[in-house]
Amino acid sequence: MRRLPALCAAAMLAACGPIRIADAGRLENTSWRAIEIDRKPVDPATAPTFTVAKGQATGFSGCNGFSAAAQMWGVQVAFGALTGTERMCPVAQLRLELEFLVALTRTERGAVLGAGVVLRDRSGDVRLRLARIPPGSASLPAPIPDPPP
Repeated sequence: MRRLPALCAAAMLAACGPIRIADAGRLENTSWRAIEIDRKPVDPATAPTFTVAKGQATGFSGCNGFSAAAQMWGVQVAFGALTGTERMCPVAQLRLELEFLVALTRTERGAVLGAGVVLRDRSGDVRLRLARIPPGSASLPAPIPDPPP
């Protein structure tokens, strides 16, 4: 299991290519919580979260904090190389972090659906399902339905 931190670091250094998201502007000045990664529910107590504001995405990836440049134009958002802290965490948290970062880096398109975002990879598989975190709220997000492929 010693390779897990190295894999997380490698995933964190990868830049995400442009992600086509209908209504991408709705991501600006919002915070999001992962509620599913690769169709598996995420425990809200340890869920990765991030905020997009002022050209930056900052958040918690499951074990470490991270940040990346976030450029939005039209229906696309692109994240620059992710940088983050290098804490040691229990293996379960490191696995969650790796799953989140890999899913994020493989995302190519998505849709904002009400208070949620669904992100898909090149083949159309749902990689991440995110729920908006209302400002000042710690409440659990509502389930996000599947958008049409």
